[in-house]
Amino acid sequence: MEKIIDLSKTPSSKIDFREGLQNYMTEVLGEFCKENDLELMCADDILHTHTLTEDQRSWLNAYIKMWDSLQDIRV
Repeated sequence: MEKIIDLSKTPSSKIDFREGLQNYMTEVLGEFCKENDLELMCADDILHTHTLTEDQRSWLNAYIKMWDSLQDIRV
């Protein structure tokens, strides 16, 4: 599941950029859930409500770290 982000269409304002990244990450999580037969919900909830493989847990923990760091973008 490799996606390429077209930087020529990157929003110019930081707020739009952050929202664009959040939307993209939400799509990525949706694909992860679909490929792993998991109900779509926030990554934290998936970790706490599903029996997961170690690889799935690792992926979700990395996703959560990326999501949290995205929240630190100053606008």
